[in-house]
Amino acid sequence: MELITRMSQDEGVGQTRDTSRVQWSLAGQDGIDRAPVRIDCADPHAFRSRGTRWTFGDVIVSDTIHTACTVSSVETGGVDDRDRVSAIFVLSGGYDIVDADRELSLGKGRAGWLSVRRQVSGTSVQTSRVVRVAVPRESLGGAEQGHRSLGRFDEALMLTAPTLAFVLGLMGRADEPGFGVDGGTDGDVGNGHPAVRALSQLVSALFREQSGRVEARALPAAGLWAAALALIDREFRDPLLDPASLAVRLHISLRQLQRAFAQNRSTISDAIRDRRAESAAALLADTGSNVGLPLGGVAAASGFSSTKEMRFALRTRHGMTPREFRSASATSMLAPTAVPSAVVAPPAAVVPTASPVRVAVTVS
Repeated sequence: MELITRMSQDEGVGQTRDTSRVQWSLAGQDGIDRAPVRIDCADPHAFRSRGTRWTFGDVIVSDTIHTACTVSSVETGGVDDRDRVSAIFVLSGGYDIVDADRELSLGKGRAGWLSVRRQVSGTSVQTSRVVRVAVPRESLGGAEQGHRSLGRFDEALMLTAPTLAFVLGLMGRADEPGFGVDGGTDGDVGNGHPAVRALSQLVSALFREQSGRVEARALPAAGLWAAALALIDREFRDPLLDPASLAVRLHISLRQLQRAFAQNRSTISDAIRDRRAESAAALLADTGSNVGLPLGGVAAASGFSSTKEMRFALRTRHGMTPREFRSASATSMLAPTAVPSAVVAPPAAVVPTASPVRVAVTVS
């Protein structure tokens, strides 16, 4: 079981680790008794915890859902989080972290950091989903220095949403069958794993932006790519969004952004067009509230400047015209699908599909 306050003893920083995944699902008093940390709940029988932890070299990423409870770290004499710095993202609910006389409260949609050299406790004030990225302190190049041990990232930070989007995409990619989580050849990924570098530099950039000294050029290409896709995913409905304006919004040069996309065998224009095409496809295939929406309305809602532009994008992406999409949906040949996010899959350069995995454990 992974809780935000403690890592298992065999995950010491500096060791060469393979890529691994651990899943758990705990419930009731029995789950509390089996947990590797102390858990206090007002109603032990209502306690629930489930989630997944990925290990990429020395970087640990977890996605956890807890009912309301307080988690107190248990000092074991083993290796813990004191050599790691964590970025914490609360996707739902609320999470409070207490370090001696300091307390950090994070509500839904907020992000913060944990940079302490001692054990802390955390409280889910209600059923909460928390994503955590723990990176070696030494990998940050001192970016965390000058900040308090607990803190909340400013809501206006440019990199918070892209970093979370990249992390969620990375976890989704790691869960794909081709990633080999439940099999594969034993081997050594360790701290040379590309995800280690990308995640460490993204967390470092969060601290630097918090200090007002972030430089986009310092981000790895994977980080720029993730940031750009996250922004596209949020702004694709704006018909004025194009490669040049995207670069301006990211505070980098167009050439630098083009290089980041080229390294992932894509172009900025294709990424924007494809995201709009997926939105249009979903609207055209929708047999619910959007059925009968005029093609001009579909195009406008998806960020296209005209139906002609939408038709070209759909033909390029799916080999079908808007009317063919709608006709196929009406005859049940094409089922409605959810709009895919532009940030679902990190580039192959970040998550090699042939990465060996050593550990696959399920606790139930």
